[in-house]
Amino acid sequence: ERARQRLDFFDRYGAYIINYAFGEAVVGGYVQRSVGESEPDYARWRALFDLLTTPRTPQMLLAE
Repeated sequence: ERARQRLDFFDRYGAYIINYAFGEAVVGGYVQRSVGESEPDYARWRALFDLLTTPRTPQMLLAE
């Protein structure tokens, strides 16, 4: 029964699972490229805030 539930979930939300993981990687890469490694944590939060408040396409995040 549990295996069937898992398969039903994958059938229903399969694209969501892939997009969620890929989106996390894209956003993480954008933040890392936007802020130097030696910058404090608040700079990363600021980059994330800027990302969330400025319209961008996914392609723009990959290209930046």
